[in-house]
Amino acid sequence: MNANRELDIYICGTHCGVLREDLHGALSFAYDPDYAGVPLSMSMPLGLPAYGNRVVRPYLMGLLPDDAATRQAIGAAYGVSAENPFRLLEIIGLDCPGGVQVCHGDLPTAAGDELVPLAETQVAARLASIRQDAANAWVGDLAGEGHWSLGGCQAKLGLREQDGQWFECRGSAATTHILKPGVEGMRHQALVEYLCMRVARRLGLPVAEVEYRRFAEEPAIVVTRYDRATSPNGQVARIHQEDLCQALAVVPTRKYAEQGGPTTPQVIRLLGTTGHNARENVYLFVLYLFFNYLIGATDAHAKNHSVVFAAPGDIRLAPLYDVASIAPYMSLAPRQRKPLQAALSIGGENRFGLVAAPEVQNMVAACDLNRHGLSAELLCERFHAMAGLLPDAIDAEIDAARAEGLDGTDEVGPKLSREVRAHCLRTLERL
Repeated sequence: MNANRELDIYICGTHCGVLREDLHGALSFAYDPDYAGVPLSMSMPLGLPAYGNRVVRPYLMGLLPDDAATRQAIGAAYGVSAENPFRLLEIIGLDCPGGVQVCHGDLPTAAGDELVPLAETQVAARLASIRQDAANAWVGDLAGEGHWSLGGCQAKLGLREQDGQWFECRGSAATTHILKPGVEGMRHQALVEYLCMRVARRLGLPVAEVEYRRFAEEPAIVVTRYDRATSPNGQVARIHQEDLCQALAVVPTRKYAEQGGPTTPQVIRLLGTTGHNARENVYLFVLYLFFNYLIGATDAHAKNHSVVFAAPGDIRLAPLYDVASIAPYMSLAPRQRKPLQAALSIGGENRFGLVAAPEVQNMVAACDLNRHGLSAELLCERFHAMAGLLPDAIDAEIDAARAEGLDGTDEVGPKLSREVRAHCLRTLERL
């Protein structure tokens, strides 16, 4: 008698393999012998027929909410363990990040999908609820049979937007946007994230599309999902992706390098294995490092970077997302003897204000960047150029937000501008 429990995994609607959990809770995944699409994860490439608990568990945990209290709330509602990704994905696995869907047997037919229209006041009520308690984003939605999962710690809500109308997705219907009310206790934090994302776009970096709007009395940043594509007739297709913790088989609880998670050299080595896209991916990731460092983004760990599987053999670094500066909230931080730190280092240094040309040179040597045609001289020039452009780019976005009448701009804008400008000037002096 087979005591294993099984779930089927689909990527972009195609059955790719079977997930198993044994009596002891160990997980394994086996590809369908006929599957020839993109891999489930860079940590589980096609070629081997099956993978074990060491790589499968971190991947699955990356599909779930980071916040333990949120997972506990879901588990309590359905009588399962908050630390059992197999059981949790039985409940919320029909609309995961990327192209993944998890279910028993065949995917539900489109006939079972339902889009429930939401009035602006209903969206506002949901945003208020998750702002106060992130678990409500999942438990409240599941009560309406909406089966979806979003990774990360920050409170967020997945909805479909179509012709100016917002919908709750039920069955296996795909969401198209992520709404975030911001971090509780940090006034106008959603606006800060919006400004930082807009600044990245102004500098020419690939970044998820964002807008900042108010639903009744609830402000939120609205992020268009880059892992969804909407056709002219309104059909929504999934695009497979994974975060870099999943790609490196690292559990989300170790997403910070200082906690034993992925380091800059490990990420660059991984991106160096992406075939004909390797140089572009590595170069773009270095630019992401420079931007997050200069803007004072303390949370740009490996889980906040992803790769997109465009096609078999075509892996690309995803656009920037979840980028937010700590600059407007410096007064909230306890007095410390050491500077604030970036989540990933540049040449072994991650303290804001201390990176200079020697650190860039160290990164080039440690990560063998010359192999990708990326010299220290070239990267220092790019770093210098970005530091010179960034302050004016921030001021331009603040002016645009002020012209749009975005509430909170006059509170957080000057702080963001002042701190980042000073940081960029220090960096220019050191380069």
